[in-house]
Amino acid sequence: GVRGESVLLIVSDDDVTGAVRERFLVTVNELLSSGQIPPNLFSNDDAEEIRNAIAPQLKRMGGNTDPNNCWEFFTKQVQKHFHLALCFSPATPLFKSRALRFP
Repeated sequence: GVRGESVLLIVSDDDVTGAVRERFLVTVNELLSSGQIPPNLFSNDDAEEIRNAIAPQLKRMGGNTDPNNCWEFFTKQVQKHFHLALCFSPATPLFKSRALRFP
């Protein structure tokens, strides 16, 4: 998002076992279904750091550098450059429940 680089995140069954990691799927589902970055993904300090890193790019492009515009630009960059590969085996018992919970 900040650097304009394409990123591929590969997530397998082993990466999302346990209750804490299942919450990761909730966040991923929010991101994929809405196209927006879930508000709980970044702390306030991290979000401010992101906006501060984006502002010079927007300024060079002649754009408005207010915090909301910076965040919107960051979100569009993430939508453009972030790719996710979910690699879940249909043979596992959790596959069906995950498919139903996170369509």
